[in-house]
Amino acid sequence: MSTVTNKERITWINSAVMGAVIGSILTFALPRLWDYFTRPSPKLPVTAQDLTSWFAQAENKLEASEKANKLYYGKYVTWPGTVEYVGPKKSSFMPVHLQSFVAWFDMDDEVLISFTKGKQVTITGRIYFISESIVSLDQCELVTNQ
Repeated sequence: MSTVTNKERITWINSAVMGAVIGSILTFALPRLWDYFTRPSPKLPVTAQDLTSWFAQAENKLEASEKANKLYYGKYVTWPGTVEYVGPKKSSFMPVHLQSFVAWFDMDDEVLISFTKGKQVTITGRIYFISESIVSLDQCELVTNQ
């Protein structure tokens, strides 16, 4: 007959508690953290035309760029538009040009084959550049394809 020492009991209890804690973290906390850090920020209620006209009216373009960086860059929008043309490829990304914005898609994205001139689409993307004539979006996804 073997006897279990107090040290062995404490080791076994510590192992069980640590397993329960780690299991709880992996089951409950990790998915919530993943959702928090990968969730897109709320979408802005502005159009590409709003942003280009705002930038065009700015007297000091450097100040406008700095303000755009604080107010708009990194924010998500969902805009409809008509495809004007696709390409040319830049690195591993392909631009889709619409009336007043450019949407950059990952080259691996199979959705690129559905873009043809004149097609009506709705795109969600993150603002990364604003000028007097164009707004560029990255991290784009096709929302509707009509």
